[in-house]
Amino acid sequence: MSPKFVAEIRHDGQTVAWEGVRIVNKIGVKLADTIDLKPNVGIVDTWGSVSFFVQIPSNCHAGDDLTLIIWNLNKGVLAYDDWSIEWWR
Repeated sequence: MSPKFVAEIRHDGQTVAWEGVRIVNKIGVKLADTIDLKPNVGIVDTWGSVSFFVQIPSNCHAGDDLTLIIWNLNKGVLAYDDWSIEWWR
């Protein structure tokens, strides 16, 4: 299984939104949204940019918890740097 960026929103301890996107099949690819992506395939020892959008559901409320993680399912070595979060309305 490929490592993923994961965003989860919880309200009163219950998950109301969960989105994940594979990481390694986008590393070294110039345009991460191209049709040439292959599952779990990237370019070894290459830094790359990975991004994704999560639409906030209407049932989310002020005070809900947002968790952002890298879920490393295969437990292999994975280096990451320069996290950023942008909020859009």
